[in-house]
This record gives sequence, structure tokens and C-alpha cells, in this order.
Amino acid sequence: MPSKSAAKFSKREMIDALLRSGYLIEGRLQTAISNDDPNWFTIPNDSYLDPITQKSRELDLHVIRGVIRNDGPFKGKHLMGLYIEFVNNPYPLVLLTRPTQTSIAHNTDFIKMTGLPVVVLDKADPKVRLPLQSYLQMDTYHHYAQGPVANQFCSFSRKNSSAQWMASHQEEHFNCFTKLIDAVEHYSDLHYKALPITDPPTATTYMYYPTLVLQGDLYEAKATKRAVTLRKANHLQYRHATHVNSVYKRYQIDVVTEKYFPKYLRMIADEFSRTVDLLGKDDPRLVESLQHLTQVVRGHDRDIFPHLLG
Repeated sequence: MPSKSAAKFSKREMIDALLRSGYLIEGRLQTAISNDDPNWFTIPNDSYLDPITQKSRELDLHVIRGVIRNDGPFKGKHLMGLYIEFVNNPYPLVLLTRPTQTSIAHNTDFIKMTGLPVVVLDKADPKVRLPLQSYLQMDTYHHYAQGPVANQFCSFSRKNSSAQWMASHQEEHFNCFTKLIDAVEHYSDLHYKALPITDPPTATTYMYYPTLVLQGDLYEAKATKRAVTLRKANHLQYRHATHVNSVYKRYQIDVVTEKYFPKYLRMIADEFSRTVDLLGKDDPRLVESLQHLTQVVRGHDRDIFPHLLG
């Protein structure tokens, strides 16, 4: 039997509770994605395996886009995945940026890719491998090479229910960043395990975009000598370092507002299209790398594919 207080829970209170939650933003974004381009495929409330508990966890939204190349010597399929968590933040999320950041031209691991090939072999020595991101010079068009980028974040809460506000890490935001990384690691592992090894060889590449979408406000903070400046933003980037199976990894995560999301979606679609166009060129080094790496992995256990192909 419902309690007396539950019986007094009004329809207006239910609506208010839903509006404060992050549930409604999921439906709005799915609609925005479908209206933008029918080539997007959305999977709401997708699942991934938690690396610590080994239990299934939920990802708010998984979005996929793909292109199949049936012509030329570098045939195959190219896919991109957008991994999204939503937050209805009642108080602004602030990302603290720095004036200088390491360029991704020298740190292409920020652009996450898996597949065959994701490295290009040196002409003289096949043991020398250049990341595909560097070979395609993705730093010249990928938005990860553009600022601003943050290494810290915070939001706000009242200190001990007093009138004083305190800036601190909110667990909800930290958990979202962790979930996005775990989801990308999970799916990249699945993609390697499902990687088609064909004869003649065909290419298969995946690009990954972990993204946090905010229903509330986003601000950029810059520290000065004696103070801090704040700028309202629509899109910022956050770099997060972690260890995955004792391996040090770095991620760059997009943080965007719901209002800006359609523009962000078109931007990453353009990046993906440009990457596919570059892969579609008649490039002997790409073809040779594909053929050589296919022979390297043929017959091996798929669990070591990342090591053999990276």
C-alpha cells in the first residue's frame, strides 16, 4: 500500500522531477540526430562491461556512422562511434583551461582509432610504424588540435548548507568521464575481436568520440596572476589520464551543451568524411601496410590483435 506522502505526490511534482533529471534530454538528442542526417544510427541505453566489477553498465546513447568502400585498392569499411553521457547540471560545469597544451601532432593517441590498418609501415623497415592519425596529418583538420583544452573541472555546491558556495569536483561529472572512457575501451576491444581478416585483405577502421552533453551551463575558467576569468562556452575539451589494465592512457573528451550539439554533430561528421576520403586515395603505402599487417595477424589469437596491429 502506498504511503500517505506518496499519495500526495502530484502530477506537477512528477513533471518537475522529470525536468530536473537527465531523462528528457536523451529523447531530444535522438530526435536532433535523426533530423540532422539519416546516416546516423542511434542506440539508446546501450551497455558495456565495467572493467572493475565485470558487470554490465548502461551508456546513455551510442551513435554510429559508417561508409563502405567497394572501389580502388583500399577497399573496406570505415566507422565512427559517438559515445554520449548526459547531465542535467543545475549549476554550471567549469573547465579550467591552460594557455598552452601539448599539440596532438606529437600525441596522436588522443584521437582514438582501432582497426586494420591503424599504423603505416616504413618503406625501408616494416618494424618502424607511424600511427595512421599522424600519417593522414589529422592534426590539420581534427578539432582535438584546436583549443581550448582543460585538465581540471569543477562545479558548485553550498558549504555545509550555509550561504557560502564551494567549487569542487562533483561525483556525477567524474563518473560520467570515467564511464565514457570505459565504454570506448569496451567497444574498441569488441571491434578488435570482430575484426574481419579477409583474403584479399580489406580495411576496417573505427574512430571514437567520447562526449558529455550538458543540459545546463558550461564555462571556461582561466587563471590569472591574482584572479580568474570566466567565459560562457558551448563546447570545450577535457583531457583525462587513467590506467586501463595497468596501461597508461590519455583521453580527450568533448563537453558540449545541448543547444550546441547539432553543430557539434555536423563538425565531427565532416571530420569523419575527410578521414574516409583520405583513406580512399590510391596510396601504395596504405595498401602495403594493410597487406603486411593482415599477414601478421592471420592465425593469431584476437586478444593480442591490439599489440600486433598497434
